[in-house]
Amino acid sequence: MIKCAPAVTPDALILCCALANTAGGWLAEGRDIPDLVITAGSNGTHMPHSRHGTYQALDVRSKTFQPADKLPFLRAVIARLGTPVAVTTPTGPGYQTANGQWLGILEYQGQAREHYHVERN
Repeated sequence: MIKCAPAVTPDALILCCALANTAGGWLAEGRDIPDLVITAGSNGTHMPHSRHGTYQALDVRSKTFQPADKLPFLRAVIARLGTPVAVTTPTGPGYQTANGQWLGILEYQGQAREHYHVERN
Protein backbone atom coordinates (compact mmCIF):
# COMPACT_ATOMS: atom_id res chain seq x y z
CA MET A 1 0.00 0.00 0.00
CA ILE A 2 1.14 3.52 -0.74
CA LYS A 3 0.17 6.21 1.75
CA CYS A 4 0.66 9.90 1.05
CA ALA A 5 0.58 13.03 3.13
CA PRO A 6 -2.40 15.33 2.45
CA ALA A 7 -0.17 17.72 0.50
CA VAL A 8 0.59 15.00 -2.06
CA THR A 9 -2.06 15.57 -4.70
CA PRO A 10 -3.19 13.34 -7.57
CA ASP A 11 -1.60 15.81 -10.00
CA ALA A 12 1.80 15.46 -8.31
CA LEU A 13 1.48 11.68 -8.49
CA ILE A 14 0.49 11.81 -12.16
CA LEU A 15 3.56 13.92 -12.89
CA CYS A 16 5.81 11.53 -10.95
CA CYS A 17 4.41 8.57 -12.90
CA ALA A 18 4.95 10.36 -16.22
CA LEU A 19 8.55 11.11 -15.24
CA ALA A 20 9.22 7.56 -14.01
CA ASN A 21 7.58 5.88 -17.00
CA THR A 22 9.48 8.07 -19.44
CA ALA A 23 12.77 7.32 -17.70
CA GLY A 24 11.95 3.62 -17.65
CA GLY A 25 11.21 3.67 -21.36
CA TRP A 26 14.49 5.37 -22.12
CA LEU A 27 16.40 2.86 -19.98
CA ALA A 28 14.64 -0.05 -21.73
CA GLU A 29 15.86 1.41 -25.04
CA GLY A 30 19.41 1.38 -23.67
CA ARG A 31 19.63 5.16 -23.39
CA ASP A 32 21.57 6.84 -20.62
CA ILE A 33 19.51 8.85 -18.18
CA PRO A 34 20.60 10.58 -14.98
CA ASP A 35 18.76 10.18 -11.70
CA LEU A 36 15.55 12.20 -11.66
CA VAL A 37 15.74 14.64 -8.77
CA ILE A 38 12.61 16.58 -7.84
CA THR A 39 13.97 19.87 -6.58
CA ALA A 40 10.72 21.65 -5.70
CA GLY A 41 7.09 20.89 -5.00
CA SER A 42 5.24 23.48 -2.96
CA ASN A 43 8.44 24.68 -1.29
CA GLY A 44 10.54 27.63 -2.43
CA THR A 45 9.79 30.84 -4.25
CA HIS A 46 8.04 30.56 -7.59
CA MET A 47 6.65 32.82 -10.29
CA PRO A 48 3.21 34.40 -9.89
CA HIS A 49 0.43 32.08 -11.07
CA SER A 50 2.69 29.03 -10.63
CA ARG A 51 0.88 25.82 -9.71
CA HIS A 52 3.46 25.04 -7.02
CA GLY A 53 1.32 26.66 -4.33
CA THR A 54 -1.62 24.36 -5.17
CA TYR A 55 0.58 21.24 -5.26
CA GLN A 56 0.06 20.87 -9.01
CA ALA A 57 3.66 21.45 -10.17
CA LEU A 58 7.08 19.92 -9.78
CA ASP A 59 10.57 21.14 -10.64
CA VAL A 60 13.06 18.49 -11.74
CA ARG A 61 16.83 18.82 -12.19
CA SER A 62 17.73 18.97 -15.89
CA LYS A 63 21.39 20.04 -15.73
CA THR A 64 22.55 16.42 -15.46
CA PHE A 65 20.99 15.45 -18.82
CA GLN A 66 23.08 15.48 -21.98
CA PRO A 67 22.29 18.74 -23.84
CA ALA A 68 20.84 16.89 -26.84
CA ASP A 69 18.48 14.91 -24.57
CA LYS A 70 16.99 17.77 -22.54
CA LEU A 71 14.09 18.80 -24.79
CA PRO A 72 13.40 15.28 -26.16
CA PHE A 73 13.03 13.98 -22.60
CA LEU A 74 10.63 16.79 -21.70
CA ARG A 75 8.63 16.15 -24.87
CA ALA A 76 8.43 12.45 -23.98
CA VAL A 77 7.16 13.27 -20.47
CA ILE A 78 4.42 15.53 -21.86
CA ALA A 79 3.59 12.86 -24.48
CA ARG A 80 2.78 10.50 -21.58
CA LEU A 81 0.09 13.01 -20.56
CA GLY A 82 -1.34 13.83 -24.00
CA THR A 83 -0.40 14.98 -27.49
CA PRO A 84 2.63 17.30 -27.16
CA VAL A 85 2.67 20.71 -28.81
CA ALA A 86 5.81 22.89 -28.79
CA VAL A 87 5.57 26.20 -26.92
CA THR A 88 7.87 29.08 -26.06
CA THR A 89 7.51 30.84 -22.72
CA PRO A 90 9.34 33.82 -21.19
CA THR A 91 11.45 31.41 -19.11
CA GLY A 92 12.25 28.86 -21.82
CA PRO A 93 11.11 26.38 -24.47
CA GLY A 94 8.79 23.52 -23.70
CA TYR A 95 5.72 21.50 -24.57
CA GLN A 96 2.12 21.44 -23.52
CA THR A 97 -0.57 18.89 -24.21
CA ALA A 98 -2.79 19.76 -27.16
CA ASN A 99 -5.76 20.05 -24.81
CA GLY A 100 -3.78 22.53 -22.68
CA GLN A 101 -4.07 20.51 -19.45
CA TRP A 102 -0.33 19.94 -18.87
CA LEU A 103 2.72 22.13 -19.44
CA GLY A 104 6.43 21.35 -19.31
CA ILE A 105 9.16 23.98 -19.63
CA LEU A 106 12.94 23.77 -19.70
CA GLU A 107 13.37 26.89 -17.61
CA TYR A 108 16.52 29.03 -17.64
CA GLN A 109 18.25 26.77 -20.18
CA GLY A 110 22.04 26.96 -19.89
CA GLN A 111 21.93 28.98 -16.67
CA ALA A 112 22.87 27.89 -13.14
CA ARG A 113 19.20 27.57 -12.14
CA GLU A 114 18.15 25.51 -15.18
CA HIS A 115 15.42 22.95 -14.44
CA TYR A 116 12.32 21.29 -15.82
CA HIS A 117 9.06 22.78 -14.61
CA VAL A 118 5.99 20.57 -15.16
CA GLU A 119 2.49 21.50 -14.07
CA ARG A 120 -1.22 21.02 -14.54
CA ASN A 121 -2.30 24.02 -16.59
